Amino acid sequence: MQAPFTYYLEPLLADFFLSFGLYTLVFLMVSLFYKNPLLIKIDFEASRMISVIGVVYLFIWFCNIFFELAEGSEEEKAFLMQRMFGHYWIGFWLQPLLYFTITQILRVDRIRNQKIVRLVFSLFFILSIERMVILSTSLESDYLPSSWSMQNDSIYPHNFFLNISLKLLVFFLCIVVYCQSKKAIIKHVKKSKRYRSFQRAN
Repeated sequence: MQAPFTYYLEPLLADFFLSFGLYTLVFLMVSLFYKNPLLIKIDFEASRMISVIGVVYLFIWFCNIFFELAEGSEEEKAFLMQRMFGHYWIGFWLQPLLYFTITQILRVDRIRNQKIVRLVFSLFFILSIERMVILSTSLESDYLPSSWSMQNDSIYPHNFFLNISLKLLVFFLCIVVYCQSKKAIIKHVKKSKRYRSFQRAN
């Protein structure tokens, strides 16, 4: 069975949740000593972006499930159904639904501005179930931080600190791209004839 392209997008999108959790920790620390409207604006856009990613991630996650049920062998289908509705079903559903729920809650300004809530949310993003297993295994095999490694199903390096640094850099670049794209879309909509007609009518 050949996996669809969405199968490879899922772990890449999951990396954004880790990056957002790390970003949140940095934001909370900086905001304690540095008050600036630009910082608030960046956090607003980052939260909006991760909310969109949360929706896309859940959609792709369900697409992958449907693909496996439609194209997989009978043995693979039975194994997937067992994971979905078996004795340990909560382990299958918890992480993706948690990602989706938290990202959508961040749309609410009152909740997003609560530092304690943001701290708790960031820990949920950083300490996923799968990541805790990977890190605990790495720590048991080698206590040297320079030798820590992360799961490497994507373009990121194995080295723990390089992995985290690159993910944060990519996340900040994506915020810039997201903001510029949103501005371009809004500008295009405002120039459209339908928008002008709507404005005249109101």
